[in-house]
Amino acid sequence: MEQKILKKDEIGKLYKEFESEYNFYAPINQKGNIVFEKIENPEDIVLDYLNSKIPPKTVLFPQMEVLFEYTLDEKDVEITDRQDLDQKIMIFGIRPCDAYSFELMANFFSFHGNWEDEIYLKKKENTTLIGIGCNSPRTTCFCTSVGGNPFNKENMDVFLTDLGETYLVEGISEKGKEIVKKLSWLSDAADKDVKKSQELAKQAEESITEGIIPFHVIAGTTETTMEVSLGIYTLLGGGILGLIGGILGND
Repeated sequence: MEQKILKKDEIGKLYKEFESEYNFYAPINQKGNIVFEKIENPEDIVLDYLNSKIPPKTVLFPQMEVLFEYTLDEKDVEITDRQDLDQKIMIFGIRPCDAYSFELMANFFSFHGNWEDEIYLKKKENTTLIGIGCNSPRTTCFCTSVGGNPFNKENMDVFLTDLGETYLVEGISEKGKEIVKKLSWLSDAADKDVKKSQELAKQAEESITEGIIPFHVIAGTTETTMEVSLGIYTLLGGGILGLIGGILGND
């Protein structure tokens, strides 16, 4: 795996590489709350946050959106499908738990292969995730109880680790590896950078002491039922972590 170094003052340069090709979303501070918005000024991007107030789920699944348009005359109804589903989206600075929620939602919207919600699935297909590990998980986080991890790279295209003054950059998916190649101005990571990222990941996982009892243990259900239950919680609350965080309040 090719590993590179991104300086923190180079985030604007990274944004410039993709702003014309993608609708570029990232976390910003909006009246004291972290939310994911389409970026116009890269100086607005905030990466040293814990959890966002509004999850990035809303980028692909907003509270309100147009499903189709129609015109009506005296005899006929003409329906027009959405024409913007091929737009490419990049979500920068997403946490592993939120990236996993996108997979749960995709499973929900495909009804385990029985039917497909093409609007959500098409948007997800055209979305690139550049994620970042959680160096300091919140005291209310419990991702390790549901198969997650504060440095889970599985659902990412590109993964960043905050090393202090710089970020370690790793291409995870084939799409992500191509993106890293495009950023030819990134410097190569040293062995000490990789070692530090591994130490940070270990410390973050060990810091999570909260946990929950999985649904299938409580009710004697199957793993599949648990996955569907998690998917429903994701849809209703913007992700289990976001739901609990909203109840307990942001620290």
